[in-house]
Amino acid sequence: MFHLKNWGVTILLTFLATGIIGANTIDPYRDPRLPVERRVADLLSRMTIEEKCEQLQQMDVARLQVFDGVVSPESLERVFKGKTPGVVMLDQGGDITSNTIKSRDLQNFLRKNSRLGIPALFVTGGTQGVIAQGATIFPSPIALGATWNPPLIREMSAKIADEASAMGAAQVLGPSFALGRDPRFGGIELCFGECPTLVTEMGLAYLDGLQGKGVASGLPPNKVFGTALHFTGWGVPSGGLFGAEVSLSSRSL
Repeated sequence: MFHLKNWGVTILLTFLATGIIGANTIDPYRDPRLPVERRVADLLSRMTIEEKCEQLQQMDVARLQVFDGVVSPESLERVFKGKTPGVVMLDQGGDITSNTIKSRDLQNFLRKNSRLGIPALFVTGGTQGVIAQGATIFPSPIALGATWNPPLIREMSAKIADEASAMGAAQVLGPSFALGRDPRFGGIELCFGECPTLVTEMGLAYLDGLQGKGVASGLPPNKVFGTALHFTGWGVPSGGLFGAEVSLSSRSL
């Protein structure tokens, strides 16, 4: 029995040394069976400072070239080689089919060619529909607010989510929760109106249609994350100038 134990230990050490055992193991951050917290901690421990900074960057697909239904490998290498951007903006105003091809091929490229295989979060504008040629464009939010019809808005944003997710996007920039109280404001068309109750109800309906219910546990099929726009007080800038500073008392805010 003593000899059998030693023989077994010898075989085990030999297998470990030659890599026979563990050859099919995967890094913890790639293992979907593990808790998210453990996977995140493992991935962060492997990332360089440069890779962490790149995750805070946004790039776009505008310079990628499509030939015969695929993205040119040369353009992928030229634009994204060695980079791991956290966010990739789809071509706003570009063709919806071309955007779909670019998101598919770029995601595959990032998964297979970046050092850690981190996928990107693809984003598109969507306050009144996906911003791409061939997508459905709906009335501007200031017109939608005049309907006072949250169920209609929910149905509309569900269609936007269908098109955005089919194009490869996981996040839509919208809706806006700004109050449209200055007609000079450069983003007045993005506001549902001036009434906080109206804006709240319409904005929440918009988010429900984009994300579905129970989004905290993951996106349902054909849904996308919504982004509440933009910043607190954004809708009442000084002089109504788009992007100007906001001068409000704490009570007015």
